[in-house]
Amino acid sequence: MKIISVIFVTVLFVGSFIFLTGCGKRYTKNETETFILNAEGKSGFNLTNANGEMKIYKNDVTDEIKIIAHKTADVRKRDLDEPIDAIQIEIDSSGNEITVETNMKSDNFIFGFRGKKEVFYEIYVPENINLVFENLNGRVSINDITNDINLIVTNGQISLNNTTGKLNVESTNGRISCQATDTKGMNLQTVNGSIEVSVPDNIKLKFTAEVQNGNINHEQFELTNSESKKNFFSGQIGTDTPDFEIHAETINGSITFKKLAVAENEVSGKSRDILEQAEKELEEAEKIFEEKKRHYDQLKKESKDTLKADI
Repeated sequence: MKIISVIFVTVLFVGSFIFLTGCGKRYTKNETETFILNAEGKSGFNLTNANGEMKIYKNDVTDEIKIIAHKTADVRKRDLDEPIDAIQIEIDSSGNEITVETNMKSDNFIFGFRGKKEVFYEIYVPENINLVFENLNGRVSINDITNDINLIVTNGQISLNNTTGKLNVESTNGRISCQATDTKGMNLQTVNGSIEVSVPDNIKLKFTAEVQNGNINHEQFELTNSESKKNFFSGQIGTDTPDFEIHAETINGSITFKKLAVAENEVSGKSRDILEQAEKELEEAEKIFEEKKRHYDQLKKESKDTLKADI
């Protein structure tokens, strides 16, 4: 009798939970918002995202920041015609800096019922304004930017193409790739991931590299003033005073400095986007494959358990 009571209470609880939360079929809804912000007199621009890709480009319009936010969320059927209120983009431009926060409401679901919520940002920024970007989950690519940038990413690959300002990049999980023809200096750090830096061979540059579990590769260059220790290397391209310095550091992964080919340096932003999209689709396909494999393994295990029980 006690067992029956427990089962009844459990079923009642689950039924009530489903009724109260409205769990059922979810539909993917897409929504795009565009923001034009006046950056005149502003010293900085800060944007934080919780989940989704970010692409940053140069804006040829002086003193204007353009943000295109592509929202994606799983919603109930009755909410398909309503705005996505689970994702709120809050903008504060009252001070010397413009701050953009991406707030995603909690589903308050248990038992794995958690809907998808993400924002893919396209951001166009003018020159002469300091930039700070933070992303919890998602790729970040920065193209043809002269601004000083501070970038923090928890989970996601980072791609830096023709960025000539001072860069400070910190990542926890993700690969960092960088093409540099000129810069005020770079500090590139990740915990789990490789770092690849491409520069032309006629540049005057000093670089340092630190790695705990991985290799440091620099064989394409003839270096001067080099120093090599365990897990550390420094060297200089050219004999004159370096124009800038690049520091790269990773815990788990390799660091590679290689020559930037002319063709590679002249790749257009559109071509980069196509390549990044292909890489993204490959990642998604790999995730789907892993999910299908886990499902197959689970079914296989359940079949074996059922067979054993029958025997």
